[in-house]
Amino acid sequence: MKASAWASVLKNVDGVVSLVITLKTAYPKVDIGKLLQRTPKLLLKPVEQIQADAQQVKNMLSRVEDIDAIIDAVPYLMDPVQLQQSLANLARWFPNQDPFETLQKNPTMLVNIEEADLEADPLYGEITTAG
Repeated sequence: MKASAWASVLKNVDGVVSLVITLKTAYPKVDIGKLLQRTPKLLLKPVEQIQADAQQVKNMLSRVEDIDAIIDAVPYLMDPVQLQQSLANLARWFPNQDPFETLQKNPTMLVNIEEADLEADPLYGEITTAG
């Protein structure tokens, strides 16, 4: 994050406290300190957006036994759009398996495969001059 973003976070201590409480309420078993360390831009999101996203994620993962374990392992899945894309990827990569069960069994596998899939893309790392 840029220094200016950190400055706005530091100016809004009450907002940060509210955000931490909202995250802990939504995902009680997640290590919120570690989560924010890995995804500091969450500190810039409005509490209402965190609440709405958490509700949507919980609805999408209602068939999963331990949502918090998944979020703890793969924080970007707190974003419903990212979660939907990741579930679609799991269904594509493992067509004969339930993507929810696959995600629950080994959520970090998702990160490893998505990184490998990205690196296999012929455009990965390509520098463009378009602009």
